[in-house]
Amino acid sequence: MRFSRPWLCVLQALAITLAVGTFESACSSDQRHTSGQSEGPNGDALPRGPADHPSAAQRADTATAQETLSDAQIALIVQLINAAELEQGKLAQSKARAVNVRSFADTLVEQHSRAELEQTKLFKQLGLTPAGSARADAFRVDGDKTIQALYRADDASFDAAFVHSQVESYQRVLDALDARLLPTSRGAELNDALQRMRTTVAGHLAAARALASP
Repeated sequence: MRFSRPWLCVLQALAITLAVGTFESACSSDQRHTSGQSEGPNGDALPRGPADHPSAAQRADTATAQETLSDAQIALIVQLINAAELEQGKLAQSKARAVNVRSFADTLVEQHSRAELEQTKLFKQLGLTPAGSARADAFRVDGDKTIQALYRADDASFDAAFVHSQVESYQRVLDALDARLLPTSRGAELNDALQRMRTTVAGHLAAARALASP
């Protein structure tokens, strides 16, 4: 079929318009895919998924890392550390089979009991009322998990489980002392007490590692 020249011009303009529209649609689709945003069945952009938002655990870690601790908050952390180690040591006194593991547990109970009394006295003298923090919450959760795991351990596996838990716990406490508690404590007396605590913790860590070695 032959068309007159005016009709040919109209058809050519229509073809160009359709081609441009198709090209723009393809580019728009490519841009959406490149941005990583998914599309629904109608081509609409879907809301971004969980990977684009920090989880509750990630937010807690960030808050803990950025937290500036007061002396009152440090006091509660110290209390929680002593209470957890004391509870774990007392459990080991009743469940441990090996003589050296029971002896280690006796040492922990004795030293943490004394530290608990001394620190309670110090906090009273300094007028510190222990206060909560994200880091204190983390220590509380860790302590609960550890003691629950030790209660679940059977007699045959308890010694190894206890020693392993002490290596992990004391390393965690030592790291916290060096990275957060000592650098942020303000009072000289509290700082001295934390330094003494660090010496004790380092000794307990070394003893736990020695027991864990074959």
